[in-house]
Amino acid sequence: MDRPLIGITTFRKQEEDLQAAFGRVGCSYVQAVYEAGALPLPIPIIDSNYEEVKNYVKLIDGLVLSGGQDISPEFYKENVDSAKNCDKRRDKWEVTLFLKAYRLNLPILGICRGLQLMNVACGGSLYQDLEKQFAEVASQHLDKHKNDYSHHKIEVIPNSQLSDILCSVNSIEVNSRHHQAAKEIADNFKISAKSDRGIVEAIEDPDKNFVVGVQWHPEDLINDNPCFNQLFSALVEEAIKIKYNHLVTTSRNYKM
Repeated sequence: MDRPLIGITTFRKQEEDLQAAFGRVGCSYVQAVYEAGALPLPIPIIDSNYEEVKNYVKLIDGLVLSGGQDISPEFYKENVDSAKNCDKRRDKWEVTLFLKAYRLNLPILGICRGLQLMNVACGGSLYQDLEKQFAEVASQHLDKHKNDYSHHKIEVIPNSQLSDILCSVNSIEVNSRHHQAAKEIADNFKISAKSDRGIVEAIEDPDKNFVVGVQWHPEDLINDNPCFNQLFSALVEEAIKIKYNHLVTTSRNYKM
């Protein structure tokens, strides 16, 4: 069978020297998805027509919501206080994309900002700035470490889907490069990991086959700990089921 197709969201980067903007995605996302057995497809931001998300969702068998800029507080009904570098065009595009994929029960993995976007899209909220609101824990999470360096411990909730995926561990060392975090958790999600300081580090939807968000960057830790491979493998396994079911349905309709 051909590899399933996994969409990966991108961010917009303005290059001042060239006076132009570029859509980008980290190579580690692409490599992690490919090594897990899927074909990665970066999805650009098309802010001129948000209805185009439905065409991307038709193409893909699974979705990775990548990291990046803060999500504008407007999307969780708060005034902008200390959120930074927001891109409301990306926010609206990805909320629309996520909800379309979510309602169709596509497998979804949210990473860092991706977790936050999942939570906001379903009615949750965020801490706008950990450094400002929780100075005692901010040092764990701010961008002060190498991408592939695990520097703080999280506690994984037993009997969660995440626990089963991450080699059934109770705790694990992760990296962390964010100054926002999930605050009020949307009703359809449950918390599946917290930092030892109480910050939400993972959420999942128990009513979906695979909708998982993690606050750290597993794509950068695969060489450090093979357990992080399993997040992408679990995503791809569900994507294969989606692709197979689609092929069977299409074949049956064609024969009819």
